[in-house]
This record gives sequence, C-alpha cells and structure tokens, in this order.
Amino acid sequence: KQRNRSSGRVDDGSVITIGKTFNNTLLAGVWNDGIHKYDSNLNYLPATYDEKKLSTIWCIAPLADKRHIWMGLQSGLMIYDSYTGRSEYHNPPDFKNKLVRTIEEDRYGNIWLGIPNSGVYKWAPEHALFSFDNGFNRKYALPSSQVEKIVSDSKGFIWICTLMDGVYKINPRDDSIMEHLTSKGPPGRRLLADAVTDAFEFNDSIMIFPTGNLNVYNSNTKQITHITSADGLPSDIVRSIQKDDRDNLWLGLFNGLCRMNFFKKSFTYYDRNDGISNDEFNYSSSTRLPDGRLAFGSTRDMIVFDPDHLNAQMTPPDVLITEFRVLNKTLPVDSLQTLSRVELDPDQNFISISFSGLQYYNKKWSYYYKLDGLDNEWKIANDFNQVDYSYLPPGKYQFFVKAQNADGVESKTVTTLNIKVEPPVWQTWWFYSILILFFAFLFFIVDKERMRRKAAIQKMRAEIADNLHEEVNTALNKINILSEMARLKSEKDPMKSTEYFEQIHTKSHDMIIAMDDMLWSIDPVNDSMEKTIDRIREFIDAMKRRYGANIDLLVDKKAEMVTLNMRLRHDVFLLMKEGVRSVMHAGTRNCRIHIGMQKEALLYTIDIDNEGCDLQQLKNQLHQAALEKRLNAINATLTSYMHQHTSIFELHVPVA
Repeated sequence: KQRNRSSGRVDDGSVITIGKTFNNTLLAGVWNDGIHKYDSNLNYLPATYDEKKLSTIWCIAPLADKRHIWMGLQSGLMIYDSYTGRSEYHNPPDFKNKLVRTIEEDRYGNIWLGIPNSGVYKWAPEHALFSFDNGFNRKYALPSSQVEKIVSDSKGFIWICTLMDGVYKINPRDDSIMEHLTSKGPPGRRLLADAVTDAFEFNDSIMIFPTGNLNVYNSNTKQITHITSADGLPSDIVRSIQKDDRDNLWLGLFNGLCRMNFFKKSFTYYDRNDGISNDEFNYSSSTRLPDGRLAFGSTRDMIVFDPDHLNAQMTPPDVLITEFRVLNKTLPVDSLQTLSRVELDPDQNFISISFSGLQYYNKKWSYYYKLDGLDNEWKIANDFNQVDYSYLPPGKYQFFVKAQNADGVESKTVTTLNIKVEPPVWQTWWFYSILILFFAFLFFIVDKERMRRKAAIQKMRAEIADNLHEEVNTALNKINILSEMARLKSEKDPMKSTEYFEQIHTKSHDMIIAMDDMLWSIDPVNDSMEKTIDRIREFIDAMKRRYGANIDLLVDKKAEMVTLNMRLRHDVFLLMKEGVRSVMHAGTRNCRIHIGMQKEALLYTIDIDNEGCDLQQLKNQLHQAALEKRLNAINATLTSYMHQHTSIFELHVPVA
C-alpha cells in the first residue's frame, strides 16, 4: 500500500502501471503521485528529487540495452538511465502535450509509442543522432484512435490495441499492416468487441486479447475463439493478464482475481473474502517478477503473490448432496441416502439436486456432475451448485458429482446417487405381454376367419363346379339319347327325326348358355351387383328379340350398391333369369320387372299381363323341385299374386 506524498494518506491513488528495473526494483506508477519503488522484499525505497516531481506515470518500458527505462507521462515522456541515475524529460512538438499511454521496443531497437486520439508514433535511434525529436515518425497508416496497448511478440511482430478499431498486427521491418482483427470480421475471426485493452502472448502461436472477456487468436489457423462468463469466467470485465510458471493465466478483474487453467478452461476465483483488500484491478497494470511472483495494480494498492503458494492446489473435498427435490417438493436427504436407490413414480420425473463441498473455500474449485443414462459427458455445475432435470424418461440412472480444482485434482470419492423412474402402466413388461397376447389372439381370430372364408369360397366353387358338371352331364346324356333316336328314325320317320334334331339343338344351346353363365359367375371381374344387373339386361334384350315381347326393367340405385358373395350372386342371377324365361315360355308378351331393396332383403318383382299367358304352365314351373331347392339354399321366398288381368311374382332374398 503506497502513501501519497502530498496528503500522507495510505491507499490514496490508483496503481495504473507496474514495471521493474534491471536490479529487480519494483516500480509502481500511481495516479497523480508519480512513481513508487520497492526492493525484492517489497520494502519501500525513497524517491529521488526528479521522481518526486513526477505527477502521473502511465507506462514503464525497460529497454533491451538493460540501461534505459522509458516512461509515459501525462505530458510527454521520461527516459531513466540506470547507469547514471539521471532522468531526461521529453515533450516533442508533435505530442502537443498529450499523455503517452503505452511504450514498447521492437527487436530492431525502435520504440513504439501509443498516444490517445493521436495514434501511434515510432522513434528510430538512427534518426535521433543529432536531435532526440528527429527520431519520431508519425505512423499515419493507422487511424488516430485511442491506443491502449502496444505489445511485441516473440516473433518480433507489433500488436497495437485500440479502444475503437480492434487490434492491428504490424511488421516492424517495413511498418506494414499484416492483420487487422475487429468485431466485424468474417465468422471464426471476429472479436467480441472492438475495444481491445491488452495483447498477451500465451505461446508462439496463441495471442489473447481482452475485450472485457477473452478473445483467443491462433496465428496458425487464423481462428478466434471466445472465453466468456458462459464458459465459467467469473467476470466479463478482464482488465489485466499474466502467466505463471505452470502456464496458468492470472486475470485481474473488475471484482477480483482469477486463476485460469487455459487448456482445461477451469477457473479459480479470489476476492476480498480471500484477503485481497481491494479487488478492483486496473487495465494493463501487471507484471511478472524474475522469481515467478506476479504483481497486479488495483484502484487503491498493489498486490504481489507467489502463485505456487496459493491454496488452489488443495485437494477438493468430497461432495455432499444437500437437497433433493421432486416436482419442487423437498425430500429428506438423510433418508434418501440410506436407500440403495431412490424410486420415483412415472409422474415424478422433474427433479432438482443441490450439492456442496461444505467448506469455506469451496469456490476455489468447480463442481462436475453427470447423470449416467442421460448425460454422455461430465458437465460443469452452475453458480448455485444445482442441476435440474425437467423430464426424466422411465429407467435406471446413476447421478455422479465431484469437485475439481484448476489443476485438475479431483475429490477422492465421487458421490453417487441411484435413481429409478418407474414406467407408466403402458410401458411395463406385463402390459407389453398382454398386448402381445391380445394381438396374437386377434391375429388368430382374423386368420381363422380368413381360413373359414377361404374354405367357404372353395366349397362354393366346388358346388358350382359340381352343378356345372351335373348340368353338362345331364345335357350331354339327353343329347346322346336324342341323337341315337334321331339316327334310328332318320330312315323310317324323317319328320320325327327332324324333331329330335331340333331338341338336340335346343339342349346344346341351353348347355352353352349354362356353361357361359357359370364361367361368368366365377370370374372375379364380375364380382359386383352392378355387373349382375348388366348381365340381366343383356339376357332381357335377348328375350325381347327371341319372343318379340315388351319387357321393362327398373332397378333402384340401392340395389346396384348391395354386396353379395359369389354363391348368393350366382343363385340370385339364375333365379332372376329363370323367372324371365318362365313367363316368356308361358306366353306372356308384356312384362314389367323391378329390382329394389326392402329393408335387409333384395326384392325382385315380375308383373305380367295374363292375356295370352298359360297360367297353369307358369304355376307348374314355380313348383319345380329344383326351384324349391335353390330357394331354400339361399333362404329366399317366392310369392305369387294371380289376378284377373295381371299376375305378380315377388322374390325376397335376404342379403344381411
């Protein structure tokens, strides 16, 4: 803690820059109070007369000659000669009394100076042989923006950080701009902001640019990745940055100090609770001492520490589960931990688990958790050390939680909690078994019905084939007998022989028609009532031409849409056909036919005029044994109504 030379008060003034001399003297530039010096043991060293006259030191830059130290002042600059102990003050006319914010020497001995709102100046020693001011050359290639930091990397390139235009990479050999990184760059090469406060070289291929959070630039791949609070960074206001002997980054924040394992992206946070008297650190105010200690300047003092002696390397404690909630209802943790497994109902699939190391320094490590059965990888816990699972599918799970410090050292024991979410009824094994049995039974019933229908169709086809065989056989026998009789009568009674030949012709024609009807019935193309009615119309047209009769056919639309199986359709067709043929043979010449539906039955009606009709013959035909057999086979009924002038015949065929 420095004492202000004017007021005498401790902690009066902000440490805005830190540097060191060639004899390891530590220098601290304090706002409005010049420079303060400390030896390697941090003992305060008195200031010289020239140092007491200084007001504000903005930057300290020891040169490679191990003799001179350049310091940026509120107006101009000061060069300190460590051999003679004397200081020279310079305020070139081009500076216009402006402050010098940052100074850096390149590998060729040139000095680069950043002046706010005036850009970058370069001082070349070969141009200053006769006059110091002649060595300056204004770098007009860069915009006159707020220059915050100038850094030379291990390859000799110059990085210029601005508060409005991002960061420039300069080749000091020819002063050319090699790269310009901004927030408006292409994807993968964008800074998070254009206000770059520092440039830190992590290794020969990685540069880190703080813009509040961190921008990591890989010079080999030309890609920029970002590290923010979403990645675990304690604050998005990083002001200064250094690296220790273990390649850990130390970040001076707006509200504390952070130790970052760069490769594991793990963070350890320190603030006033850890003994830091003032944890608001300044921009670009840090340095690394020769013995490995790090120094950071804050708004009221300076902190110096040895990273190897901090407690970040302590072994983290075993983690305890402090709360277990189901549907936002807390369950007793002590009781749960005595169980071999926490069993939850199907609707209890929203859980929250809280955990802690139950030690004061628990923020020096991070908590990692994984729900085996749902999470594929370990996940870092949030700031509240709580994890929520809004929907857990039925199943068995194991919840693991552990603590890990920035060095990757983990808790000795990983805390485990077994969880089982019961499945709903429709996802249990016995429900699936019942479902399988049900579908097996259903398949059995369907297959049995299919086989029954298949057998019925086969039986039906066999009966049709038998009928066809019987009709054809009967017709052929009659034809054979008639042909033999015609042969015997051909010489003795030619007239009788002609009559036999006429009967043979009629029988053979009837047999052809019967075979044609049978083949038509079993053809799947004709498997509809509409096709059957079309067939009836064809038959009626043939009867009209043969007998010269007047036959009217009327069919209801409902009758055309009815569905009949093949056997029933065949029998109905034959009955309708036989009815027309019977009235035509009886001698009627006027006939009206209606096909319709009456409740669940197909109604076939024939209305004839009695004039010229042999009603007795018609009655005999209606009482034939073959007709009665066909009616009984399909549960049909035939009703006749005989009147003086007309007769009506109604055929009822159940179709339901």
